[in-house]
Amino acid sequence: MAWLIACAQMLLSFGEGIAYYVPQANYPYMPDVDELITYRRREGIISGAQTMAGCLVRGIVTFISGSVISATGLVKGRMSQPDSVQPGLVLMMLIGVYSLELVAIWCSRHMKADKTALEIVDKEVQRIHNGGKMADVDPHVKSVCEMLTGFDYQHLFGHNNVGYKDHKVEPAKAHINNH
Repeated sequence: MAWLIACAQMLLSFGEGIAYYVPQANYPYMPDVDELITYRRREGIISGAQTMAGCLVRGIVTFISGSVISATGLVKGRMSQPDSVQPGLVLMMLIGVYSLELVAIWCSRHMKADKTALEIVDKEVQRIHNGGKMADVDPHVKSVCEMLTGFDYQHLFGHNNVGYKDHKVEPAKAHINNH
């Protein structure tokens, strides 16, 4: 039974690696998407939110794992554990592994923020920062920006109510219309 626990632990580690890699691979690009919406650089806020979310998820996983382990009948400090403990731990790790892997696969299949799309966002943000007009946007760039943000293009670059409104920071001076 110990070999099953070892195999399940290896699978769990592999599944956790996949589940952590998928969002981590896109974290560096999130400030660019945020800037597309807010027209401000807020890496610190985004980093803090990502760290907090990661801590909350790890806390929830720890709580659930502890609850499941308790439900198997494990008694801390006891030399001899009930027969239900080992199969319960193996099932917990296998179900946990497959659940995390399925979530990671689903997320990666539905992730819209790939390298190409994020390069388009970066170029568009730079274009607007360099004085480009929002009305001159390429239709493909417009559709990518709208897909990644969920906003209509004319509501990007600070022309919305997202985030803290700092009166010193104005929306993009790139006009929506040509006048």
